[in-house]
Amino acid sequence: MREALVAIMVNTIVWILRLIPGILVNSLALIAEAWHSLSDNMTSIMVYLGGRLGSKPPDKEHPYGHGKIVDLATLFMGLALIVIGISILYESIQRFLSGYSIALQFLGSALIVVIITGIIKEFLARYALKLYRISGSMLCYADAWHHRVDALMSIAVFVSFVGIIFLDTYLLDILSAIIIAVLLGYEGGKIFVESVSIIIDTIPKGIEARIMDIAKSVTGVDEVHDVKARSYGGKMYAEIKVHVDPKLSIEEAHEIAHKIEEKVKSGIPNIEEVLVHVEPSSEHED
Repeated sequence: MREALVAIMVNTIVWILRLIPGILVNSLALIAEAWHSLSDNMTSIMVYLGGRLGSKPPDKEHPYGHGKIVDLATLFMGLALIVIGISILYESIQRFLSGYSIALQFLGSALIVVIITGIIKEFLARYALKLYRISGSMLCYADAWHHRVDALMSIAVFVSFVGIIFLDTYLLDILSAIIIAVLLGYEGGKIFVESVSIIIDTIPKGIEARIMDIAKSVTGVDEVHDVKARSYGGKMYAEIKVHVDPKLSIEEAHEIAHKIEEKVKSGIPNIEEVLVHVEPSSEHED
């Protein structure tokens, strides 16, 4: 949430810094960057609200917490990127067909703005990725890529401005806008698909096998089966059935279950809860 508040303030400044020169120069690429910065604000607000609501403790109506709010916010963020990308692509085609001119007297100032705002956005991307590695929140990951794409856009716009200055061609401005549109659409689609996968409880490949291997490594476990896991608001919840010696006391069986839970949580990031069902093993029955 801290990253989101910082991003909201910075994106507002970046939007103004990009929009005014973009309008003065009449650069579609820079104007597209400006509106993308504003869309960053909307998604950062989603990150903030999603984080606040998603971190609310479980209650009677929501026994697993409110994590799905975060997943839904991420999904809408992906959709927003797709829509913006399509809009920029459409405007690029329109300008290519109808033609337009660039106000060269403001180009130098706009070039400085592109460099400064690009560096700012890259710092925001790195900050958000750092928080993603700490929290495992897909919302932070999506916001980070939103900033990273924006920083990459600045490179494309910079190249287009250089082309205008030295090659006297405006086609690079349109080409940069198209590149921006494609990047937005690609990242939006990627985030959207990943969000849908999480919402329908898809677990990353190999997670259930890793849980089974960890459980088998605990002393006293004869067999592990029916391992299930699901994702919920950036966290994973797992269920395991294990067989142990039927001669063990309740306290001893409970201790084995506790060790499994602790080892799974420490061995796999973002595991919020591990439910272990202990059953008597037939291997020890005479």
